[in-house]
Amino acid sequence: MINRTTRTIGLVSAIFCPLLVADSAIAQTTVSPPQGYIAFDRVFDGPPPTASNGTQTGYYAFDYDFTLGNTSEELAGTFWANNINFHNSSSALPPNHVGGDQGGYVGVQVKSATESIAIFSIWWALDARPGPDAHCVEAVEAWYNDDRPWEPRIHAMSDTDPSRPVAGGPFRSCRLPISLQPNTPYRLRLVEVADAREPDAPEWWGATFTNLSTGEEQWIGQLQVPGSWSWLQSSAGGFIEHFGPMPAGCDSIPATSSAFLATSANNGDATSSNSARLYGQCEAALQPHTNIQCRDGRCQVDIAR
Repeated sequence: MINRTTRTIGLVSAIFCPLLVADSAIAQTTVSPPQGYIAFDRVFDGPPPTASNGTQTGYYAFDYDFTLGNTSEELAGTFWANNINFHNSSSALPPNHVGGDQGGYVGVQVKSATESIAIFSIWWALDARPGPDAHCVEAVEAWYNDDRPWEPRIHAMSDTDPSRPVAGGPFRSCRLPISLQPNTPYRLRLVEVADAREPDAPEWWGATFTNLSTGEEQWIGQLQVPGSWSWLQSSAGGFIEHFGPMPAGCDSIPATSSAFLATSANNGDATSSNSARLYGQCEAALQPHTNIQCRDGRCQVDIAR
């Protein structure tokens, strides 16, 4: 069974690769990208906050601090992402949609030896504004929530088979070319841009990428969501994924060293605890090479080869 929650928290391998293989030797040659393999879970204590005027529930800003130990061409096709979900965002979906609160992600990708990007995407976003030097795209990423998710491919939500449940949907995404250096602290920030005193109007959310060693901050872009949506949920985690070619199956996933700090919410009003784990079709193959250490909100993930 394929569901939208699986896609949103980064378990993309379950969607793009629905074939489950028990034998590890066979799995090495049958898995294909995109293949998620590390999941991050973040927990904030207590109930979600409510705005002082009582019109919004959830968080209006998240700061994700991280460091990558290696950013070489060997990591081409690697995606480090933080998921987001909005409170009260499940309305106005197609009748055959699996439903649930909607969201997206903000993260960084190494696309090749010479190209890296910061990316900000939301399903069902209404509009997009790129930051300086960035660009935004609009597309449909939807699939059938059954054992034939891509048969046929969904190119428009109006053309889906009404007898089959559908997950995902149209999305807008902003992408910013960036430079990633090893052992350099970075921050991805997600923040509400619109005026919270107008809760019924469509609201803009913006994302930035900051080099904390130099202080340089760059806008990735802004995405607009329906005014009926409330603020961000605290339960969304993150993932590391390999979306590049996988000619050697799970052995195609490169060695990585990543450190993720506790997430700060609402400009420091709340701080998460963090945990990390292996998952997906490459879990067994990566287990002998993976070391995960989480302490005081910081998770260090090392995959050796």
